[in-house]
Amino acid sequence: MLLGSTAGSLYPELGLAAYCLGKATLEHALRLLAPELAARGISINAILPSYMPVGINQAKTERATLLETARVPAGRLCSPEDVLAGVDYLLSPAAAFLSGQLLPLTGGRL
Repeated sequence: MLLGSTAGSLYPELGLAAYCLGKATLEHALRLLAPELAARGISINAILPSYMPVGINQAKTERATLLETARVPAGRLCSPEDVLAGVDYLLSPAAAFLSGQLLPLTGGRL
């Protein structure tokens, strides 16, 4: 299980080139490793949360957070609980055949 970000290849941001490049590289590595690991019975997937008002993002202004919220059709930002729900699913028996996949948590944002 890997933790990426929608800022990788879905929504790269100017000014965060190194961060976005790192996350996009992680996504590509996952795709390359999936077939090799599947042959050993190991699945590998990634959760890609969108903007969350936690960690370093807590320093953002209220206006910036409202702008991010306005971009999400679901009308709210991604939460730690959303990430945990994705992790729970990917670690469950229901996802046993799933490998090499990215699970973007976008709230409907295209």
